[in-house]
Amino acid sequence: MIDLLLYGYLGGWVVASILAALVAWRLRDAHSPPPSPALLCVVAGAAWPILLVALIEAAVVALTAEVLHEDEELLSIDA
Repeated sequence: MIDLLLYGYLGGWVVASILAALVAWRLRDAHSPPPSPALLCVVAGAAWPILLVALIEAAVVALTAEVLHEDEELLSIDA
């Protein structure tokens, strides 16, 4: 069980680091590039579970707001 969690975390770390590297490369500034985006990619990869939980929470809030949204007007004047 611990091995599965460890391999899952490390696999997510690799995937998140690669995605962060691709985004950093795509959004880089040609005139003043950062000295080393590798450290940022490694840190982003290590923090991927936190980012995943934040995305899930944002999706739940958006879904809840959509479900609870009513198209009825609260105050209306019938003419």
